[in-house]
Amino acid sequence: MIDFLERILRMPRVVLTVMVLLLGAGLMAYVTLPKESFPAIDIPYFYVSVTQTGVSPRDAEQLLVKPIEDRIKDIDDLENYTSTATTGHASVFSEFNVNADKDTALNDIRAALEGVSADLPTEAKEPVVSEISFTDTPVIYVAVYGNVPERELVQRAKDLQDELEGIPDAQTVTISGQRTR
Repeated sequence: MIDFLERILRMPRVVLTVMVLLLGAGLMAYVTLPKESFPAIDIPYFYVSVTQTGVSPRDAEQLLVKPIEDRIKDIDDLENYTSTATTGHASVFSEFNVNADKDTALNDIRAALEGVSADLPTEAKEPVVSEISFTDTPVIYVAVYGNVPERELVQRAKDLQDELEGIPDAQTVTISGQRTR
């Protein structure tokens, strides 16, 4: 094997030809591969929240969080869950295996929480399951300000909104912070 390598390395034309072919193939692969600035990564994360007016954080943990945790902890592909209890509110953030089907995981959570209201206090509201999506996160924020009347700032913001909505890759453009008359 060493004799074979020594023979090839003594032939500079072969080495240079192989090197040029490898560089050309790498450059061609780089140019033709699709690239995205923000690829759609569909990670199965879910947020379960339940509220009860006037409950302390300690009581929320025992009365609201514990029954939810007991029901979701044995779901297939569930990797981790984190609970938070505050005054009048409890939440459970659940993280599933990246390869898990998001719709199946959502249905499994909803099925596990079916009938959980019987284990919760009667004053507690029905738990709400929310899907966390990173693809809907805003990419850019624009602040419009200046020493002009507020009406003109709002009009300029609306004009900018129209311009940004004209960009083919822009999904949504919203204006916030304007006061209604």
